[in-house]
Amino acid sequence: MEEATRLNRLAGECLQKQDFQGALEYFRQALDHLPSNEKVARGRILNNMGHASVRLKKLDRALDLF
Repeated sequence: MEEATRLNRLAGECLQKQDFQGALEYFRQALDHLPSNEKVARGRILNNMGHASVRLKKLDRALDLF
């Protein structure tokens, strides 16, 4: 769980720099390290991935994530 938190934090830093592709990569890695029973945390990460996808104009992907 600590690794997922660290990766999520890095994704947030990417978002602040408007590095949306980098953020998506860190969010994906964070999901891989997050236990499946952490449903709220997984939902937040997926939501953030959706927002990053919108910024990249990957709207179909964003809809899948929301």
